[in-house]
Amino acid sequence: MQANASRLAALLFPLVLAAFDAGAADLFDVRVTIGGVTERRGFANAEEALRLVENENVENLFPDYRETDAVDAAIQFRGLPITVRFAENSRMLMFEVPSLGIERTFDSATRNDSAEQLVDFLKEEGKGLLDRIQRELSRVSPVDPVAGNPASLQSVLVREAFESGGFAPGGARPQNRFGLAVSGGVFEAGDFEGRSVTLPLNYAIGLSENDPRMKLRFRLPLTWQEVEGANIYAVAPSVAFTAPVTASWALTPGASWGAVGSIDAASVSHMVGATLTSDYRMADFPSPGATLALTNMAGHVRTLPFAFRGYDFDPGLRNTVLKNGLSFERSTGFALFGDADLIAKLSYAHSWFLGTELFMDQYHELALSLGAPIEALEATSDDIHLGVAWTFGEDYNGVSVHFGYEF
Repeated sequence: MQANASRLAALLFPLVLAAFDAGAADLFDVRVTIGGVTERRGFANAEEALRLVENENVENLFPDYRETDAVDAAIQFRGLPITVRFAENSRMLMFEVPSLGIERTFDSATRNDSAEQLVDFLKEEGKGLLDRIQRELSRVSPVDPVAGNPASLQSVLVREAFESGGFAPGGARPQNRFGLAVSGGVFEAGDFEGRSVTLPLNYAIGLSENDPRMKLRFRLPLTWQEVEGANIYAVAPSVAFTAPVTASWALTPGASWGAVGSIDAASVSHMVGATLTSDYRMADFPSPGATLALTNMAGHVRTLPFAFRGYDFDPGLRNTVLKNGLSFERSTGFALFGDADLIAKLSYAHSWFLGTELFMDQYHELALSLGAPIEALEATSDDIHLGVAWTFGEDYNGVSVHFGYEF
């Protein structure tokens, strides 16, 4: 049965990943102007975009280019306007970020050396300046890897904590349980498109035979994203403890840490989070055999200083998050894996970030899943679940499918 379910998931994921056509916009769009003539090039790598003003690269765009010509490069840096220019008869490179009022000059022996000086400065010496740029990117970029959108590291930490406290499947089993899963999805954010694959691994330790809700959960989602050709990698381990308060109500405090890195997108950061989740379940409501659950979470997430492959960042993001959701589940009346009931679950959640200004401070998630214990294999503690989710907000739409197996 497990093999059949895996084959079904393998068929669904390519369909989701192919749902959007790639290439809506370049992550780094550069328009170079010389003598009133403009040429455009797009890149998936930040350093390549900045180096477009080097002599050899300019000559490829303008065969008649002379090193004394004025060169003006307007860069859309993941949605943040940046200007890099050489004045006529000058080897001094001027770097500007208009929205932040940043202006720096780099003057070396040649124009190529000045461009090299800029790249080295951003990677190794310009920590304070680069922190400001990274913080601005979380505000203006729909695809910042750190924060400001549902695909960012900040949102991964929040989603994992919320699922640990209420939305995770298999919560009524007292045994220690491993969870193996895979999810794949595509999204549109502003003018950009991306896709992602996540392996959300988890382990739950049952702490009470009398109350299966009392658990200690460890989660380890491993995520790969591709946004317009740029590769982004993230990991976000977390721990959460569920403490029953009444027969219907449980509280789950949790702590998490996560790191994200992308040489292509010129972004690297890590952050920590602390959350408290309340889960209130009404059994046999609104009809016998159904369960309606109200899950509410409050928490705080913040970035920490981080150095990686020559880049040294701390954008100083500090956000309080409020996440609230409803879920409804009941038997479909169909048998799966022998006599096991197939359970359908519909859920909705709203996330709201307060604090550092973000590109998106609110978004919504709507999900439908089907799950059942594998009783036909006499593995009554095992469960499988298959689901689809839609995430949406201002200038953002994403869809994903999820397959999980717990044992």
